[in-house]
Amino acid sequence: LQLISVQQKSGMLLVKCKEKVAIFFREGEIISTRDRRDQIRDPLEEYLIRYGFLCKSEMQSLKRIQTETKLDLTDILLSEKYYSEDELKKIFTDQIYETIQEVISWPKSHYKFISGNRLLQGVKSFTSIRVDAVLMESMRRIDEFAELEKRFPSMEMTFKNLSRPEHELSELTKNEKFIYGILHEEMNPSELSSTRTMPRLNIY
Repeated sequence: LQLISVQQKSGMLLVKCKEKVAIFFREGEIISTRDRRDQIRDPLEEYLIRYGFLCKSEMQSLKRIQTETKLDLTDILLSEKYYSEDELKKIFTDQIYETIQEVISWPKSHYKFISGNRLLQGVKSFTSIRVDAVLMESMRRIDEFAELEKRFPSMEMTFKNLSRPEHELSELTKNEKFIYGILHEEMNPSELSSTRTMPRLNIY
């Protein structure tokens, strides 16, 4: 990743472990991790469902439109007014960070870089991210999540809202207030992540 960045290369980095991830670069910066030639896996689609941005029935509806029109998922999300361009850019960027974090955490993998602007034809992008920023954030998340997992050793742990005085609630952070406000019934971290449009690290 750093070598591609320093040499300001354009092209596609394929990384394989149990799964395969394609990372697209333009002049050394990461612009996407979505390979439209891969008919099985779309990391953006998985991200939208995993964190509750879209439910499965909504995604099925969008997939039908995609089959009929041959448009990219991002085009349909914009045309159907699910998200504004600014909102989609944030989601798109967060998804790239999470995918890169996942790749870096693999204990062993194989990679191949294919250079050339021709590989960027048809690649939809809403962002351009410096590699050093992605690497620093990915390592921060990996270190932080290792500590969080000590507190929450199981995704099956359940939480519920306990009444608190108003002055105590005012001391909560924005994320804490959000979580506190939605815990009207017992929920585990997986349920919170899948329904509340907030990545797992933020939930924890």
